[in-house]
Amino acid sequence: MGANVKTLPPAFEALRSFNQFIAYKIVPDASRPGKMHKKPVNPHTGLVANPHDPKTWATFEQAQGVADGVGFVLTAADPFFFIDIDNCAQNGQWSPLAKELMQSTDGCAIEVSQSGSGLHIIGLGIKPKHACKNVALGIELYTEKRFVALT
Repeated sequence: MGANVKTLPPAFEALRSFNQFIAYKIVPDASRPGKMHKKPVNPHTGLVANPHDPKTWATFEQAQGVADGVGFVLTAADPFFFIDIDNCAQNGQWSPLAKELMQSTDGCAIEVSQSGSGLHIIGLGIKPKHACKNVALGIELYTEKRFVALT
């Protein structure tokens, strides 16, 4: 999504009614050479913050332009779930698993991850079990206690 985006894509409009946006800055990840880390930033102060502290949350408009991008904080009180599919871009196409997940989540918002090689799926409605992770397949699912770096 980046700091220069002026509006949310239509598929993400449902997020707008929840003032759970933060900013984030991208920094090299010291523990994983060559990887980047998204540090949550309080949109009100511009300082690195705890994304789970509601005092650091803001509207989309308030979070925009503060740092490198805008993120959304998932909570138990909102109706959203988030699926993160890592490294699913293969030879310029999405992996069979990524295609299957995109087809089975009709109506969800889908975006390419910050790395460019993964996908984010944000859904609305009945939430699956929180914090399911399949390392072998590179898939994570969250419903709360996580912030999503929107791209």
